[in-house]
Amino acid sequence: MGISAPQTLRQFLRSVRREDGYVPAVLLGIEAADAEQIAAPPDDDEPLEPQSEEMTLTAKVTAGHWAQRLGEDHADRPCIRLDNPAKRGARVALTIGRSRACDVFVPDTSVSKHHATLTANRTQGEWTIVDMDSRNGTYVDGTRIVAGKAVAVWPGARLGFGAALFLFVDPGTLRQLASLVGD
Repeated sequence: MGISAPQTLRQFLRSVRREDGYVPAVLLGIEAADAEQIAAPPDDDEPLEPQSEEMTLTAKVTAGHWAQRLGEDHADRPCIRLDNPAKRGARVALTIGRSRACDVFVPDTSVSKHHATLTANRTQGEWTIVDMDSRNGTYVDGTRIVAGKAVAVWPGARLGFGAALFLFVDPGTLRQLASLVGD
């Protein structure tokens, strides 16, 4: 029972623009070679121009604006919504693993059947991740976390489940990106 069929970041952002209201966080699929570049936002404050004709920006933002760079460079990467309509409330735990019974299905052989749990505290706007004693480990920004111990997750955190790498993108960043994406 995966949360949703994978779609690209561009497709997801267009759907966010059409819907008003709730925006879930997403896991954005990334390659190991891109992981270091993505994690650090650019340092300068010079205005950036869109690098892709497909992803046009309607607002002027600076290079220090991580969301713009993310949208321009990774619009065609797959993303997974971190939302399960069956789970409501202020605190929601989503299971991640290779089993189709998980909330977030990751079809990678390095991912355990029940690999980790990602918990959202919607009232506080905070996220944590717990490794469920997986065989190949759960990583936050390249550091393996201790099984059973909750670790904070922040916007732009690189999450690794075995060899599968993702970038955590929070609802606030997604709202900014959706307002920047043209039709």
